[in-house]
Amino acid sequence: MTGRRTMMLLAGTFFLLVGLAGFYRLMFGWEIWIGHEHIGHVSSYLVFVVCVGLSIALFRASKGTP
Repeated sequence: MTGRRTMMLLAGTFFLLVGLAGFYRLMFGWEIWIGHEHIGHVSSYLVFVVCVGLSIALFRASKGTP
């Protein structure tokens, strides 16, 4: 059970860091271009919401709380 808990904590931390990177991009208005396509800030908002939600779910699951 310890290995599963550790993996959940690592995955939760990873998703939290990715979500915070999306939030950082929103706060400072960084532009992202892939080729000639501009990636809008709405995508960073979605990344923030989804990743933080997954992070919270993983942290709660690692504690054994539903």
